Amino acid sequence: MKNIKQKIIYIIICIVAMLLFFLKLSNNDAKTFDIYIQGFLLIMVLILGGVLYFKRNLNSKFKIGLFLVALALFVSYPIYSDYLLHSHDIEFNLMRINGIKSALEIFQIPARIYPLVNNGYGYAVPMLYPELFLYLPAILRLLNTSIEFCYKILLIFINIASVFSMYLAVKNISKSKSAGIVGSIIYATATYRLVTVYTRGAIGETLALSFLPLVIWGLYELCLGDKNKWYIFVIGITCVIQSHILSLISTFIIFAVICLFFIKNIIMQKRYSKFILAFVIIVLVNLWFIVPFLDAYSLDLAVKARPEEEDPGYTFGTHNVIPSQLFNVFDDLSSYRDSNDSYYGIENEMNLSIGLFCLIGVPLCLIYCIKIKDNKSNNLYKMIRILTFLGILFLLLSTSIIPWKDLEESYKIINWLSTTMQFSWRFLGPATVAIVMTMSIIIGEYVDSKYRKKANFIENYRIIFEIGFASIVIFLIITAPYSKQDKYEIAYFNPVPYGEYYLEGTETEKFIEEQYNVSDDWILIDKYSKNGNKIVLDYINHVGNGYIEVPLLYYPGYEAKDENGKKLDISCGNNNVIRIELTEKKSGTITVQYKEKLIYCIADIISLITICVLIIYRIKNSKSLNKKFKKVLH
Repeated sequence: MKNIKQKIIYIIICIVAMLLFFLKLSNNDAKTFDIYIQGFLLIMVLILGGVLYFKRNLNSKFKIGLFLVALALFVSYPIYSDYLLHSHDIEFNLMRINGIKSALEIFQIPARIYPLVNNGYGYAVPMLYPELFLYLPAILRLLNTSIEFCYKILLIFINIASVFSMYLAVKNISKSKSAGIVGSIIYATATYRLVTVYTRGAIGETLALSFLPLVIWGLYELCLGDKNKWYIFVIGITCVIQSHILSLISTFIIFAVICLFFIKNIIMQKRYSKFILAFVIIVLVNLWFIVPFLDAYSLDLAVKARPEEEDPGYTFGTHNVIPSQLFNVFDDLSSYRDSNDSYYGIENEMNLSIGLFCLIGVPLCLIYCIKIKDNKSNNLYKMIRILTFLGILFLLLSTSIIPWKDLEESYKIINWLSTTMQFSWRFLGPATVAIVMTMSIIIGEYVDSKYRKKANFIENYRIIFEIGFASIVIFLIITAPYSKQDKYEIAYFNPVPYGEYYLEGTETEKFIEEQYNVSDDWILIDKYSKNGNKIVLDYINHVGNGYIEVPLLYYPGYEAKDENGKKLDISCGNNNVIRIELTEKKSGTITVQYKEKLIYCIADIISLITICVLIIYRIKNSKSLNKKFKKVLH
């Protein structure tokens, strides 16, 4: 009888939920696909709710997975509105999503040049800025979902990736589920991570921080653990490469410090062969991005110009953390200004703290490292020490304690690092990751040793509940003003927010749509058509030597052919557009379009083959392990 009542209650809940959904559907005036995806998600939630409601004896992995998803959805609450809340880089990110979508529409796979940006002149962001994870919202855009909805799905994906990555890394290093859960809670609500997601909208950096725990886990396995798990390091580094190039600098520091600390272990146990294997595979897997990147970066790009030539304050010397800001743990996320100009002080600057728990974690980790006995055989204690060192190192590097201005003037390498990374507070990200991992390992060890024997579930996990509750309270305090801000983004604009990937000297005000130029009035254009980044024109050349300039920015991969398929020479013309060289008097048809270079295609194929081989290897390896395990059981 009780089961029948439960089923009836659940069916009524489902019916009410579906009726409310169909009511919303009937009132939906927007011609977008959002509502249907929302309906699909609602059905999935109802099915999942039914499984949880009627089947209590669920697998522990399934329960933890649900908890992590729920945690990620909870910290995504600031985006649960009809609008997009304003952030520093939101226009750039919306442009990227729409840019990939427009490239896919003309079957440019992978996307290399946005065909519709800059009044149709194009923009080669994908060659210079990794965008693998932006294909998810871009594909949703192809299904006619709104740009706002796609961006929100991307943010939810980032939050889910962050909590799962931290949980898996901490759990596998410490061999403790409790530690993994603690790490995921603290990291999900960590202040700097929330700042990068919501205040800055720094999607690339946030994605890189999401996968940084996997890099550290991979290094642990290569240096101390199971060296045959080198693929963890490959996955972590690949995800960072495909997220944010600048984050590779922090990743390299982590790699260098951990490897130097464990160099004896690496050499004595002959682990270096797995490092070599991992790096070879990393290069092969990412070759499809690396080759076009190096080719495009060889051009005279605006991004390569020294920032101090245009803005003397765009360096570590002025964009750093004043130590007192680290303790402003209750500053909300709504402040916009991101530089500590001495004239304005630090009032109204964005939150540059690592958060309350991370601040508490620093002395906790130091005390633990001092108190524990020097046990050379315990790999976990070694990892705790090195992560504590890395956390404190990155904290110091982020602050004005380091005399950055003097160092920039004295050392070229520091000047390059400063002008490339621009903001020393970027180091708060890896500092947060290192401190959260160390702190959660210590707490997890304490929970497992002190409370596991108790029969009461609440007593067993009391500390985890307390940490979770405190994290949520602080999270709500710092996000509440942000979620009520009066600045919203509801549209996508064609102009490019930043011009890093133009060639030097490009003047954006001259991007006049469908405008072509000729070197002589006696070079006549009869017919002209443009579709994406393909232009077809009929011409009559009465003068011989001359040129035609078309409204496409000059980037690697464009080619021009005449009506017979003969390639014509192209070069960089006025305002860095494509110039087609003419050498003889004649009339004919010219087709200009982007076509992947042969070397790009080869790189694509190598990466694809490498990925397929790795998947096959992993499947076969897992099958053989299962067979061995079954033999042991029998």
